[in-house]
Amino acid sequence: MEIAFVLTTVETELGGIARSVPALAAAAARAGVPVRVFAVEAPRMTVGSELFAGEGSRLCRDRTELRAVLSRWASGGGAGRVLYHAGVWDPLNHFVARLGRRRGIPVIASPRSMLDPWALQHRRWKKRAAWWLYARRGFLGAAAVHATADLEARHVRAAGYTGPVFVVPNGIEFPPEIPRRPDRPPGAPRRILFLSRIHEKKGLPDLIAAFGRAAPRTWELVVAGNDDGGHEAVCRALAAEQSNAARIRFHGPVADADKWALYASADLFVLPSYSENFGLVVGEALAAGVPVITTTAAPWDDMLRRGCGWWIPPGPDPLAAVLREACALSVADRAAMGRRGAHWVRSVFGWDGVARQFVGALSNLREKSAT
Repeated sequence: MEIAFVLTTVETELGGIARSVPALAAAAARAGVPVRVFAVEAPRMTVGSELFAGEGSRLCRDRTELRAVLSRWASGGGAGRVLYHAGVWDPLNHFVARLGRRRGIPVIASPRSMLDPWALQHRRWKKRAAWWLYARRGFLGAAAVHATADLEARHVRAAGYTGPVFVVPNGIEFPPEIPRRPDRPPGAPRRILFLSRIHEKKGLPDLIAAFGRAAPRTWELVVAGNDDGGHEAVCRALAAEQSNAARIRFHGPVADADKWALYASADLFVLPSYSENFGLVVGEALAAGVPVITTTAAPWDDMLRRGCGWWIPPGPDPLAAVLREACALSVADRAAMGRRGAHWVRSVFGWDGVARQFVGALSNLREKSAT
């Protein structure tokens, strides 16, 4: 089996696909599966970049070159090849699906939250047109769909896909050593951390409003991440209106090398999203030993059973209520939650284990199709 991963973007600041798909490819390669990665160059590509130095992988100047490279690879022959693409709406997804049909190469599609209810309503008419013009045939015709959570698998079925769906989560790239929580100077505030793209789907205005209503005076809110589409200005304006505006700080973008120290500095992590296929930052925060508050739009309901976080409906009212509860816990209780979360995530979500699940799922699909 040889897997060709096709990326619509390797711009890591634009979201999880640019990080998680190259990392999956790298882990599959470590598992002994021949892998090629095809993508267009981008200035901010970090995860899995070593793959592009390998035999057969290509970083292309533009999409025209990428299509030509893919076409040559697909026409080269050889059994056991698989095309993998993430996303739904990019015309490149349609190109990959059509190329697979023409060359008889199975195509694995992975929607990566693009079929969840919030995402479908965002720019609704544009997506509806794209669905009927080209996206529908390509996605529904995939040989199989890779979902990163059971919730996403349900969205895939709701979209009308009737073929095989396998669920394998994203992995988490743990550093060799996760920083220890720094000693807090006397009188220093406790910290609530938001770390993600500052995009409207992430629900940051809900967190700012809830923090203004519910956070004790001994707490601060740190907002970290890159601005996406000018949404940071909206959030800054809302923060300035809060009575505790002086305790809301915008950190700016965070490099991969620096994010683990930022996690370690937090007492609570909050991702109040309206749409997530996985929520990588939730897993990272848990791995760093930080209790997490996130919404039912993210597939982290198992936090409740594991006793390491809160899983609540989106919106400022549920968030304000749970912030009061979480901030009122003792330091020891929050630390115990953090330890439980770290043990769980580090034992389950390492990339090498995830890659074995992924490769095993593809092998099972091949065996079933051959019988």
